Amino acid sequence: MAGQNPSTSAEVSAIGPTATLDGRPCVWPPRPTFASLGLTPALFEVLAVLAASDGKHPHSDWSARTVEHHAEKLDGHLDRWLAGERVDGESGRRALAHVAARALMALGVELKGLDDG
Repeated sequence: MAGQNPSTSAEVSAIGPTATLDGRPCVWPPRPTFASLGLTPALFEVLAVLAASDGKHPHSDWSARTVEHHAEKLDGHLDRWLAGERVDGESGRRALAHVAARALMALGVELKGLDDG
């Protein structure tokens, strides 16, 4: 079983920038993954904020707001976080999750504008 890693039985052709694993190119050393960086709980927290904000204002659609509107709200959440507020008083979610959610909303609006334009 030359060239095989006995723990995975995967065929490794080389080690370095041109390595292949089972015939597919791979990066060596492996890049950190979302999960290995411990970001999965953060992503779930942001998703919880987004889910809670959906329908919060029945007559408003976050994608109908401007990028600047979301940036202003992001700034407000960030300012409160910098002042020591770690949990949003209204939602009970992490303040930085609100910052990330607003950044995603702003990006969504921006990308929608690029698609529409």
